[in-house]
Amino acid sequence: MQRVVQPEILDTLAATDPVAIANRRDLRLYNRLMGTYRWFEQKVGPSSNESNFLELGAGDGTLGLYLLRRGNLRTTTAYTGLDLISRPMNWPVSWSWLVEDLCHLSYEGIHNVLIANLILHQFSSDELSVLGEKLAASNLSTLLISEPVRKNLHIWQVYLSWLLRVHPVSLHDAKVSIQAGFRNLELAELLGLDEQEWDIHYTETFMGANRLVCRRRS
Repeated sequence: MQRVVQPEILDTLAATDPVAIANRRDLRLYNRLMGTYRWFEQKVGPSSNESNFLELGAGDGTLGLYLLRRGNLRTTTAYTGLDLISRPMNWPVSWSWLVEDLCHLSYEGIHNVLIANLILHQFSSDELSVLGEKLAASNLSTLLISEPVRKNLHIWQVYLSWLLRVHPVSLHDAKVSIQAGFRNLELAELLGLDEQEWDIHYTETFMGANRLVCRRRS
């Protein structure tokens, strides 16, 4: 399947729109079915005082708050969520929040661990190339990324999710996400990550997750 990036309906809705609220609920369901939260829990492990996290596309804060509840993070952990919507009301006071387009961020700050979940598939190859240049020039030492796998199997799985009363907009956006997803090491290649500079590992799951763990070589 050729990669095609198209707009998602959610991006046109206000955060308080009932359809957007339903879509975020369905995203949490999809993440549970894909085992995404557990995967990040395993990869983050117990955080240290040396870790300074930046989560791209943090949305309503579900992932960060999950890691907090599970004990991977603490309110004293340096953690920043970035999204185009405003700071969630239940976001810890001691954590930071940036309302900004991830393509416009410089990444030249103090963060050393990047987390990205179901967000990078929304960007074109050219945009990912520019983002990759910024990541390479940053202080980031670890990239933990989970994105959709671009396979017809997972589109059929999405069709079946209507049985779980998923909203029609969620069904539409999930299909669009899969069509814009990645195979194997494709995302790392689009980001231009140099294997001489990064130790890169990927996995693909039956439930449709393409996952990258990239650690900068010392």
